[in-house]
Amino acid sequence: MIDQIGLPTLFLTLSAADFHWPDLFRLFLACEGLSAEERVLLEELTEEHRRNFIANRPFVPSMFFMKRAELFLIKILKMMYPVTDIWFRYEWQFRGSPHVHCLIWLRGAPDMMRVKDMTPEELAAAVEYFSKTCIEAWRANMDAKPVTSHDGCVNYLAKYTAKPENKSKTMQELFEDALSGLQEEDSAKKAIQRRCIQSVSERDYSSQEILHLATSQKLFRSSRAFVKIVFTDRNWVPVGHSAQDTDVADDVEADNPDSPNEDADYDQDGELVLEEELPRGSLLDKYPKRPANLENITLWEFAREFQFNRQTRRWYRRRKVAVVCVFPRLRLTGNEIRDEGFYRQQVLLHVPWRDEDAVLGEHANWHEVYAQHDIVPRGG
Repeated sequence: MIDQIGLPTLFLTLSAADFHWPDLFRLFLACEGLSAEERVLLEELTEEHRRNFIANRPFVPSMFFMKRAELFLIKILKMMYPVTDIWFRYEWQFRGSPHVHCLIWLRGAPDMMRVKDMTPEELAAAVEYFSKTCIEAWRANMDAKPVTSHDGCVNYLAKYTAKPENKSKTMQELFEDALSGLQEEDSAKKAIQRRCIQSVSERDYSSQEILHLATSQKLFRSSRAFVKIVFTDRNWVPVGHSAQDTDVADDVEADNPDSPNEDADYDQDGELVLEEELPRGSLLDKYPKRPANLENITLWEFAREFQFNRQTRRWYRRRKVAVVCVFPRLRLTGNEIRDEGFYRQQVLLHVPWRDEDAVLGEHANWHEVYAQHDIVPRGG
């Protein structure tokens, strides 16, 4: 997302004040079946009472925080600031309370790339007012930091979202642990089952996190849809059902359930063509069968800009281009044979085609096609 729509303006963390939100404890008291006359004020509850309420009914503070965070980030924040895009993810502290890590893109924001050249007064004007307003609106602990570099943002985000986790073992160590004690006649399935059990037992889950996951609540939300393009090698052997066996492709999220703009995802002016039947399979299966008036659209543009509405059976142009995730992530290695996969991937992404063999044509390899079209690599 950062690579495709640019550097975010702010990295924001919102924490829960679950011991101090009056509205939360009004819900707790309502759950106890108390009448309005019998309910007490938050100030009348001891710390032990508050702790017991949270421990005994973990789903209430979990849902309360989720709804509060989503309303604040999706509705209220947009009323205060020119938010163009947003991405946020839920995390849980060791004591169980949730918090949210958020990336925010603001229209017309100060150029924080020149933060080193700013005077203290300029920096205060750019940052302090935002933090003060957020604290007053959120009424809980928060931390807002300007994003000053691409690598710094990526590393900072990775550090915070991975902070609750212990350092992972290498893949070899994981499978050595899973295989230890197995007999020669034991199946691979047994080793995989053991690995799954170890994964669960080696991490602590809070009750609020378990209920969040068990009730299928979202772990993240974004103002952009994420579309996956999965390139396969012809030498690969398929395992299980193919994408053609399903109505909705496994490798494309055409209808983004995590978009705050779900009701505004289709632009009626962008209506393209009526389809007689639903498109099936992966995006690589759908693209060659695209409508005739999209003949000159590349796979990259098709994934970013167009979406199929299953109810109206029409292709629409998205109001906001999607973030395209290409797998596998290939890079040039200097090895002529291995780099053919990279060249093939880039050609199929950025050159319009209906048949892959026709794109290669009389060329000896994909490198020649890549060089002929002067392609700028993207989506790796």
